[in-house]
Amino acid sequence: MKFSTKVRQKALTPPQKEYLHKKIDELLAAGIIERCSPSKVKCVSPIALAKKVHKGQGLMMDKLKHKLNNKCIAAGLPASFNLPPCPEPRTELSSPPDSLKPQKWQICQNFTELNKVTEIAPMPQGSIHDKQRALSSHNWICLFDFASRFYACEVTKESQPYTAFYVEGKGYLNISDMTAWNLEDLLGDSTMQLFIDDSGTTDDDFEAMFSKVTRILQRV
Repeated sequence: MKFSTKVRQKALTPPQKEYLHKKIDELLAAGIIERCSPSKVKCVSPIALAKKVHKGQGLMMDKLKHKLNNKCIAAGLPASFNLPPCPEPRTELSSPPDSLKPQKWQICQNFTELNKVTEIAPMPQGSIHDKQRALSSHNWICLFDFASRFYACEVTKESQPYTAFYVEGKGYLNISDMTAWNLEDLLGDSTMQLFIDDSGTTDDDFEAMFSKVTRILQRV
């Protein structure tokens, strides 16, 4: 079967191009991707830079509890948590505007053409609410936020020319051979819960909890 090798790369803004070139250099140095000769390219899939939907640092637990207490009191209900008065917000130096902060994106590759002929059993996501409930009401909890999830896949040597993409100023590149994480046994025996790139493990016994965390860290 013949795939398209035409470059259909969407133009990038100067900040996006600067960010992408830096990441390409990092991925090349790490061996995650490699340069590909145009004569060996079997398929070209465009890449895109996507911003995360959620931004900011969120609220600390005490602030969340105070907000919940305020909502309860406003509704004529007793406060849910026995807390001291909420401290006055501190006056801090204003942070620089978003326009002055270094911009970050996630690098995504569109494998639509390849996916049409690739037969892989789907991995059901499952209920995030059920997984959150499984992680709640325990004495100990440990959370993980995995990075670079888009590149955590196993690619055989003969398949690499089909993962090619083109970056102006960098040429043709493809995903290199790398070992994927296999976490099925850890998920199957409830050592950990996994939702997208976030994971967690819990237990009521510290030694059992430490054993779970050790297994996870040894694997990833």
